[in-house]
Amino acid sequence: ITDGSKRLMQRLESVVTHDGTEQGRYGVGIEVATVGERHLVGHSGGYPGHITRTYVDPQDRIVVSVMTNAVDGPAEQIAVGLLGLIDAALAPSAVPARAADAPPLASFVGRFAALWGMQDLVVLGDRLVLVRPTLADPRAGLEELEVIDVLRLRLPARTSFGPAGEVVHLERGPDGTLTSVRLGGMTAWPVGDFLLRRPAMTRIGDPRVGP
Repeated sequence: ITDGSKRLMQRLESVVTHDGTEQGRYGVGIEVATVGERHLVGHSGGYPGHITRTYVDPQDRIVVSVMTNAVDGPAEQIAVGLLGLIDAALAPSAVPARAADAPPLASFVGRFAALWGMQDLVVLGDRLVLVRPTLADPRAGLEELEVIDVLRLRLPARTSFGPAGEVVHLERGPDGTLTSVRLGGMTAWPVGDFLLRRPAMTRIGDPRVGP
């Protein structure tokens, strides 16, 4: 396929609608779409037991390809979420610059679980962020964290339904690894530790479990 043909393939040729609602757009042999400010081309396909989604950003030369092992798997949502994380990583930081002697961001990374669900502390670009991995769109729960010291982080102070501006308290083991994260009044532990704690936490008669 020549470069000229590739350009023609990306040109809008048809808009698919159902009951007056747009379902998607096609070029020639490929879909065209917009996610955020990105103009994308791509394709979704499937075969028994699997569904896929690929998006290509020709301008920034980014490709996201997702394959799920279920015919109703959320390939589209995962692909869109990954593009959102890329955009979040490229966005300017909203928290004060870290001190020169601040602990490395990698020392805060981990997945933590509580009865309310899971949360990830991850490095995104040059920032530490809180991500809720069970959300269809991880950007919806993404919070950039300010590093205060090795045992404290701070959530951004902004209008929110959550604990905006509050300090996140951490505990570490003798080797420095994180053993718990306390955020918004709820303590979360590394997933393995939480699974060991959960039976006692949900036992009838436990004061932490309501009637």
